[in-house]
Amino acid sequence: TGRTVESAFFQRTGLAAVAYDGRITLLGGEMPTAAGGTASTDSVVTFYPDVTTGWSELYLLAPLPQPRAGLGAATLADQLFVVGGYEVAPATGSPTATPSMWVYRTNAWVATTPNGIPLASLNTPRHSFGSTVVDGKWVVAGGLDSQGRVLDSVEVYDPASNRWTIAAPMPLARVHLALAPLNGRVFAVGGYDADGRPLRRVDVFRP
Repeated sequence: TGRTVESAFFQRTGLAAVAYDGRITLLGGEMPTAAGGTASTDSVVTFYPDVTTGWSELYLLAPLPQPRAGLGAATLADQLFVVGGYEVAPATGSPTATPSMWVYRTNAWVATTPNGIPLASLNTPRHSFGSTVVDGKWVVAGGLDSQGRVLDSVEVYDPASNRWTIAAPMPLARVHLALAPLNGRVFAVGGYDADGRPLRRVDVFRP
């Protein structure tokens, strides 16, 4: 039977989640405010759920440098990275997407490599995109830009060169999609198209 672990720290949307350091880590997203709305958060929380009892150890990690929702996260070379997303969702219009990337190191978030070189930014600022790791490289695809346009573009990050490379675009622009790796390929599943229609199709990408 299923087990349930509950915490106010889990009450968020537009977040990223990864398995990191033997635990599940939740990063950013939007959380409820005292005024009854939601707002982007800088909260990073990690927990270890026990599938037998539902009991969990929960720890707060160093928060993100700024609140961020609609972001992507990945573990590369045993390090935790975040990229993209938006800080504030306006009442009207589209959130301003960011291209910047941070890495979690020595209990803090930094924007440089161990050699002090700035971490590469996305070529296209985006949020609410698909994200996955395949063959040691990070693939992000689709999402929305700051003008609210649904994107078909794909970018691949190589931690060895600290570079985001533009790859072949998806056949169809998508937002709120899922990416999944299998046998060296990346599968783009679901999401909405540029007209706001839920998609049935799956597109396959070979990095």
